[in-house]
Parts: sequence; C-alpha cells; structure tokens
Amino acid sequence: MNPEYYDKAKKKVKKKKKFNSHLYSYLTTMAVLFAMSFWNPGLRRVWIMVAFFWGIGLFTDYVKAYGFPGMEEEDEWEQKEIEKEVRRMEAKDRWQNRPPNRSKLSDDELDMDDYLDLEKPRPVPKKKYRDEDLV
Repeated sequence: MNPEYYDKAKKKVKKKKKFNSHLYSYLTTMAVLFAMSFWNPGLRRVWIMVAFFWGIGLFTDYVKAYGFPGMEEEDEWEQKEIEKEVRRMEAKDRWQNRPPNRSKLSDDELDMDDYLDLEKPRPVPKKKYRDEDLV
C-alpha cells in the first residue's frame, strides 16, 4: 500500500467523520429547538436563524469532506488529465510505430485538403419563364 495514498485517505476519512458528527448534532439540536418552538412561539425566529446559519457551516463541512456536488477536487482532476494525456501520447506513439505494410495513411501522409475539396458545381440550366408563369 502506498503510504502517500494512505495518508490522503486517512485525512479524507477524518473529514467525513467530522461532518457526520456535525450532522448528527445539527439534527438533534434542530429537533429540540423545533419542539421548543411549539411551546414558546417566540423561539420560532431563533430556531429559523440557528437552522440557517448552522446549516451554512454544515454545508461547508460537507464540501470539505465530500467535495462540491458535481465537482471534483483539483488534485483528482489534474491526475485524471495527466493520465489522459499519457494515454493519448502512448496511442499516438503506437500509431506512428506500427508495421510499414499498413493500409491506412499516417497523419503526415494524409492531406485532408485533398479529400475535402469539392468538385466544381455542375451548371444548372436556366429555364426560361414566361411572365404568366410568375405570381
């Protein structure tokens, strides 16, 4: 096991554990404040404010632990991009070093302009119209 990966995984698990304990305390406190707001209607504003601002802190802990929904960590993204470039370079190297009796042309031998040029359009015969034919 790679010690570098182990340390990263350990830190990530620690952040997830912290988020989970934060979530449980948030839910417990909100349940108590919600129940108390039924007996004392003046606590409703307090309950809403605490739920909102503590919820913002809880969301930031979530982002630290799991990342922003739909986004990856920059290190993971960078690692994936590096792997993709390496695969692309390896594939190009394999393509260029293939056996000489190949049927397809290489990128250098293939000039796409030769294949993309269109022929001159055929002349369209002009029809002679009478004024009565036009609207």
